[in-house]
Amino acid sequence: MKQKYGLTHISKTITVTPNDTLYTLYRKTARYLYKNGVENGDYTDKDEVLALSHKLDIKENEIKKVDSFKLAPEEKIEFEKKFKFKNTQKNKWEDHIYQYQKDGEKTFIFIKPNGSIPSTYYGQRRYWTDTNETIKQRASLNTYYNSLPDTGITPWITRANNRNDKVYFTAYSRDLLIGYDKLNIDLKRNFKEKSLDPLNKLIDNLTDPKNSGNSNEYLFSPDAYYEIFAKQAHTPTYEEWQNAPEESLLKIRINKEDSEKTPKPKSIIEKELSEYLINKDQILPKTTVSNVLSENRTLNFVNRYLKDTYNLTLQQQYDAEQARSSHATFFQTKKNIDKTTQKEMERLTNDLSKHFKKVEIDNDVDLEELKKFIPELKQTVSALPHTKNGIKPILRFRKLKNHRALGMFTPINNTLAIDFRYDKKTKETGLQSFVHEYGHFLDYNYNSRSNLPLSINKNFSDSLQSTQAEIDNSSTLLTSKERAYLKTPSEVFARAFETYASTLGVNNSVIKDKDVYNSKIDIKYSTFTPDIKKKVFSYFDKQFPNMKQQIQQLKQEKGLSKAEMHRQAFLISRGRMQPTQDSKTMELSQKFKEKWATRCGEINKKQLAREHAMQTRNLER
Repeated sequence: MKQKYGLTHISKTITVTPNDTLYTLYRKTARYLYKNGVENGDYTDKDEVLALSHKLDIKENEIKKVDSFKLAPEEKIEFEKKFKFKNTQKNKWEDHIYQYQKDGEKTFIFIKPNGSIPSTYYGQRRYWTDTNETIKQRASLNTYYNSLPDTGITPWITRANNRNDKVYFTAYSRDLLIGYDKLNIDLKRNFKEKSLDPLNKLIDNLTDPKNSGNSNEYLFSPDAYYEIFAKQAHTPTYEEWQNAPEESLLKIRINKEDSEKTPKPKSIIEKELSEYLINKDQILPKTTVSNVLSENRTLNFVNRYLKDTYNLTLQQQYDAEQARSSHATFFQTKKNIDKTTQKEMERLTNDLSKHFKKVEIDNDVDLEELKKFIPELKQTVSALPHTKNGIKPILRFRKLKNHRALGMFTPINNTLAIDFRYDKKTKETGLQSFVHEYGHFLDYNYNSRSNLPLSINKNFSDSLQSTQAEIDNSSTLLTSKERAYLKTPSEVFARAFETYASTLGVNNSVIKDKDVYNSKIDIKYSTFTPDIKKKVFSYFDKQFPNMKQQIQQLKQEKGLSKAEMHRQAFLISRGRMQPTQDSKTMELSQKFKEKWATRCGEINKKQLAREHAMQTRNLER
């Protein structure tokens, strides 16, 4: 935020609703930046003048500050009424008056430090219809006819001195003037099109108060018709033109004769055809199609940019709230740990040193039960991605009742805390939150080349914004706070990561049951629709290219279930299945063979005995 907007820190986040348009989101973002900039002391009057220079396309030194004492008393009253100016202890509107001259015309600018300027006046240059000369004449006549003493009239600096001159004035609200400017600068810095023209045009529309209504929404929506047309259209050929009926649009648009009724040569017609695109009976100039597609790309760029900015503020606020948590002691080492537990902590820290920086255990944790869990944990974490720079999390088995959570992660010191207990309401143990919390750890630490978490990196942006849109469409019963939490980039990333891990085959005590991730009721996971899952899984396949193979290997090492092993061993022993690479299955298969051979031998002995008895009886007869 410092590099993008000059903000040292931010507070709260932008309040976004499903009803926001591109226009309202742009305005909200501008006001959000201004509010934080002023509260931090990051934005000053210098930013005000800089914003004006950009808005008016003039140099900063051409903008002169105006002493409010030069305003006539009646003039002040008139502007207070017109722009609804109100002074506060910190800000007075009289301290924000400027003047500039361009093309021989003088303009006064009034900046409203608190509140909004009516749309009919915001940025609109106006002038008084009466001049100082006219008012002075009226005053003199009034004095003459009423025999009043001639007290004189103080001239207004915003009125012309004669009928042939005009002095203009305009007004801006300070929050939007500076906020828009900060946005515009960063937008232009990140815009990749060859020309800034489509972006400048869109910015003009976004900053014009007249476009706030529903009737102007079309200005901020891509034109789908041209997108479809461009995909299906082609450049017409000369043969196509020759064979077209005379009344066709192609023949009407590309006439066979010039203005003097002289037949055009083939080269001229081909040149004219090359400037058009045709699709069935529709023909459009390539420049028109190109311009509209450029405007569409610009709209999509600004839309993504604003959502990325919103996610950045959402994530930073999420991190700040975690840091301010009054119960945040879960990431600190506990005191008074008993000797038995301390000894087990040291053993586990050594045993799991490849994956964790340190292991800590609460005195209340059942150490015998924990020993049963550790092999599965060790096996699973070995298959999950590790950071590129070797950073490892601290693993703490803790009671997290104050946090109302079964698992937590904090980037403060990369602590991954797991509650070992069973939750009757969710019917889960904290152990099942391990993969989710490990996803948080990767989010904050995997990308060693950037300070940004993976969740707000542009590569995850499409998956994130699609999921957030689905939450907005599905979360009618959620409060704004709940919705904001579910939409937080880091939370979306962690839920997506555990869903991906489950789909790859992680199915044990460190992750939730598979049915949870396929739920159509639980909004935390139901919003990963099949289309969104494709995006998410494609992202993780590229981000963690070895994870799929490592989990497959984990499944092989973990081995088959007892029933499945017996089934395969039996089929192999009978020659009804090819031998496998699993040594335990093959050992069992060999035992089945031996038993079968023994049994077959016993059957043969019994059969021979029966045959011998029958022969003996026959002889006796």
